[in-house]
Amino acid sequence: MHRYEPHKVLKYDSFDPKLTLGRTHFLHRNAPFKHLGRKILGSLTESQQQKDCAALLEEMLLKVNALPLRGLMKLWVYNFGVVSRLSWLLLVYDFPHTFVGELQSRANTFVGGVARYGTSPGILYLPKKDKGLGVANLVHFLENLGLVREHLLKYSADPVTVRLAERRLRMARED
Repeated sequence: MHRYEPHKVLKYDSFDPKLTLGRTHFLHRNAPFKHLGRKILGSLTESQQQKDCAALLEEMLLKVNALPLRGLMKLWVYNFGVVSRLSWLLLVYDFPHTFVGELQSRANTFVGGVARYGTSPGILYLPKKDKGLGVANLVHFLENLGLVREHLLKYSADPVTVRLAERRLRMARED
């Protein structure tokens, strides 16, 4: 029997290194651990993080909806409160656009419900210069955060991180 226990029977997969602290097992198969603010599961999937993010959005939308505010103030709280609380999760995890699109559709129901006086939610997402309200679209926000992440990697003080960013850029250009 090997000291390492793979999570799945594959040639290359994550494994449990069986680290112990005293007599306590340090890493658990199904329990996440945090590394630099990112929860990591032994399976290396982000499905639990997606569920947590969707639950957080739902919880925040319900709280904002319960506030005794008028529609425009609820939109302001959504735009500057809810979206900013989601920004860390969208920056740290590699959520697919389809998942963030599902979050956006849930947010559309909230935004459309707040602006229920015949206003199309699409107009609310337009920039202010185009006669919109400038409400943040989560999919566009995710793309902007991706640019921020690449910028942070490219101009990092750590030379290894800079090389990693350059390699990622080269690989993206080759595709």
